[in-house]
Amino acid sequence: MEINIENKIFLISYENKSLPLKKISKKNDLNQIQFYFNLKGEMDLLFNENYSIKLEENKCLILYNSKKALNLNAKLHTNSKIISFIISLKEMHNLLSNQDIYIPTIINIKEKYYEEIIISDSILFVLNQIMNSNGNMNTQKLFIKAKIYETFSLLFQSNESKNSEKCPFILNNDTINKIKEAKNILVKDISKTPTLNELSQDLDISLKKLKTGFKEIYGHSVYQYALNNKLEFAKNLLIKGKNNVNEVSLMIGYSSSSHFIAAFKKKYGVTPSNFVKNS
Repeated sequence: MEINIENKIFLISYENKSLPLKKISKKNDLNQIQFYFNLKGEMDLLFNENYSIKLEENKCLILYNSKKALNLNAKLHTNSKIISFIISLKEMHNLLSNQDIYIPTIINIKEKYYEEIIISDSILFVLNQIMNSNGNMNTQKLFIKAKIYETFSLLFQSNESKNSEKCPFILNNDTINKIKEAKNILVKDISKTPTLNELSQDLDISLKKLKTGFKEIYGHSVYQYALNNKLEFAKNLLIKGKNNVNEVSLMIGYSSSSHFIAAFKKKYGVTPSNFVKNS
């Protein structure tokens, strides 16, 4: 069963009552978030022939990839029942951005995302209501839409013990400005890279917002961004030829030249000394 609810929200249910394995395939669009809820049995999911995931009973799988559409090829085992919600990223923004809700793990809109969650009894009850809904009733779409929203509400409900935050897909201007200032601090003095805790305290921003927001804006973690900047600066110093490897290592904050050499080789595929020779 596949139903287009509205605003690019799709409900799809898969069921295998008798076959040893039931093959399933579906093309998905870019910028869609996929939710798979296993109500019963087992399903093996294969995406773009690159990797496979085994979804076990009473587990929910959330998937997103901003670079490539995650087309589905799956094998549904005997006596298995799956419900899937497919929703556009824009519509997810609209649903969550103004709600005071808890998001289990931040979805980075520039990267791949994967999370597996245990389905609670309350969510399981709602999903079974969807599966058992009457397809002939005139208000079926309205009923299913309400149940999908109820599922999201239960999945992302506020939980004080889990540091609830608003929808992470959109950053407000104050957070963006603080994250940009964090980047300025990192590039201002590459010989002294502050810790995440220091940045968080100096800029009055939570560690969670700093880490996830920084990666959302710049595409790298705080640590990786700082490291890339250090190594790029070191490469330019080596090209100029005024400083040797040990001097460059100290200039960018390494206490051990061996650590600098290892990091440089990992990034550029060659040691600093060989880089200088080739240059």
